[in-house]
Amino acid sequence: MGAASQTKRRVTPGSELVLKAVLQYVRHFFGCAGCSKHFQEMAADRGLEQVSGLNEAALWLWEAHNVVNKRLKGDLTEDPAHPKIQFPSVASCMTCKGVGEDWEQEEVLSYLKQRYGKNNICTYELSSANLCQPITENLVGSERTAEKLVDENIDALEGSGFNYADIGLCVVLYLASAIVLILVYYKFVLKRGHRRKFNVN
Repeated sequence: MGAASQTKRRVTPGSELVLKAVLQYVRHFFGCAGCSKHFQEMAADRGLEQVSGLNEAALWLWEAHNVVNKRLKGDLTEDPAHPKIQFPSVASCMTCKGVGEDWEQEEVLSYLKQRYGKNNICTYELSSANLCQPITENLVGSERTAEKLVDENIDALEGSGFNYADIGLCVVLYLASAIVLILVYYKFVLKRGHRRKFNVN
């Protein structure tokens, strides 16, 4: 058991690794220099380096998100379709908001885990009615296999006006075009090179 079991044991990355990775990404790769500067200042002011525990890390990121939203509310960059509100809204989580500006952090943490937990991650399938249709719920307790999903996707493509004959014709035209290009290249480029060598000799 000893060393072998320790190497096989799955290691969950600590919050300090997650937050430091976010900080380093924003510092070195984020496209907006002003945003990167603001985030780094906020990380220093709000003690990102001192956060310990995954729950604290989630709450730190949630608070940072709300700080940014508060600063950018009413800014020219604000999308009218997605206003910069304090998250979550009362409509999303009635128990998250405390008195005044205060938040019920335990309720917020519970809400974040429920909303962004693995049970709410959706996979998508191609559908003629809706291109992005979540299938997570449909797969639970059903007999839909990968082969059935492929068949359904092919049916959706055929319903959109394409069939096997159309796809086959596209492949044939593609191959014919490639052959013609190779022949043209051979005739005009390679033969011209041979003629020049012959004339020089």
